[in-house]
Amino acid sequence: MVMHLFVVRQPIFNRWKRVVGYEVLFHAFERAESSEVNREQSGKWLIDAHLHLFRPMRLTAGKLAFIPTSRSLLLQDLVTALPPSQTVLEIDAEESSDEVVSACFRLKVTGYPIAVRGFLPWSPVRPLVAIANILKVDFTKVTGSERARAVSVYATPNRKMLAETIETAEEFAE
Repeated sequence: MVMHLFVVRQPIFNRWKRVVGYEVLFHAFERAESSEVNREQSGKWLIDAHLHLFRPMRLTAGKLAFIPTSRSLLLQDLVTALPPSQTVLEIDAEESSDEVVSACFRLKVTGYPIAVRGFLPWSPVRPLVAIANILKVDFTKVTGSERARAVSVYATPNRKMLAETIETAEEFAE
């Protein structure tokens, strides 16, 4: 069996086009003689590599590492192996279980910034929004006027809005 790990860095820019961080994604590909794939082992190996083999500072050249964080990573406290000063934990907007919200609150209190990805301004406000440091709005799903309204309603000195899925210079300018 051969395991291949692919690491993807997606830059995150501020309004002045300076890189402030990278969304860091990990993809595992397992190739074996048999057609069966042990997904449980693959997942455990991926988490281990994510937490121990790769250091966010090295991958992001000193910028923040935005790490998509699953429910199991949160509930098992595996993310605490990452340094809070260099890591932003990204949680899906749809995740609203009491366990996940409590874990996020506990991690935020210990210094981890929390980003909610997939935030839509017209969706019912979820508990994660209240504790988030960053709300990631999908640029392709929200109109210009909706984005402006979201900024006026949700952005605070302690909560930033971040546009995601920006693919062109024209979209960035908007």
